[in-house]
Amino acid sequence: MNGFERRKEQKKKNILEASLALFKEYGIQKVSIAEIAQKANVSQVTIYNYFESKDNLVQHVFKYYVDLVWEEQKALFDLDLPFKEKLNV
Repeated sequence: MNGFERRKEQKKKNILEASLALFKEYGIQKVSIAEIAQKANVSQVTIYNYFESKDNLVQHVFKYYVDLVWEEQKALFDLDLPFKEKLNV
């Protein structure tokens, strides 16, 4: 992956993380694209270029969040601990 692609993917990740944080705190309906852009340090146009609409962005954020939780659970499963201890982690 070249530098341009890395920056593009980093911007996309920043948008997803900013959106997730704002959605968790305020709810999807109350968060604007302008607020997401400000938190992600990108322009609103960048968000629309990557995701086309707020609805599409919400779908990507949901998938991003599910993938994060899945990776956390996989890491927990891979720990070398007895099952009962894994439940308390």
